[in-house]
Amino acid sequence: MRADSGVDLPSRHGDGPGGVRKCGDRLVLDSICCVLRSGCQWRMLSRDLMRWDAAHRWFTKWRREIVRRQGA
Repeated sequence: MRADSGVDLPSRHGDGPGGVRKCGDRLVLDSICCVLRSGCQWRMLSRDLMRWDAAHRWFTKWRREIVRRQGA
């Protein structure tokens, strides 16, 4: 997936076991960007976006993947 900023985001598809995807990449990205732009707490994420715990889980996963790719 590629965000509008031109940054390549890590894939949401892992090699491990997983369930059915309940939301699309766009909703995940919108939810994460909402928290990062507004500065609100994860638990205060708007209900019209995805659940706060799922958004935080994807943010953590993507952040770790990006750090790993950069070798930092």
